[in-house]
Amino acid sequence: MHFHSFFSYNAEGWSPSHIAWEAKQAGLYAAGLCDFDVLDGQEEFLHAGELLGLRATVNVETRVFLPEYADKEISSPGEPGVSYIMGAGFARPLAAGSPRRSA
Repeated sequence: MHFHSFFSYNAEGWSPSHIAWEAKQAGLYAAGLCDFDVLDGQEEFLHAGELLGLRATVNVETRVFLPEYADKEISSPGEPGVSYIMGAGFARPLAAGSPRRSA
């Protein structure tokens, strides 16, 4: 449930549709797009999942710096004070006019 597309990082440069296709070809029942800081691939990934009969969800992953932990590794190796945060379960397209990028 954690695939990155070319909207954040994918070593192969895959689009959200390509990820859905590969997940289906691999026999997965469900797949989740999870890009860093954006939901830009959400609509494409959910639509591809629908067309392919693949249960699809979209997640977002970001990092925060916590100054009170500046001397401790939390969940980002080699980056003291940095922690990963995820938002999960975006299963419908965003409402019209919704911002797509985090601040």
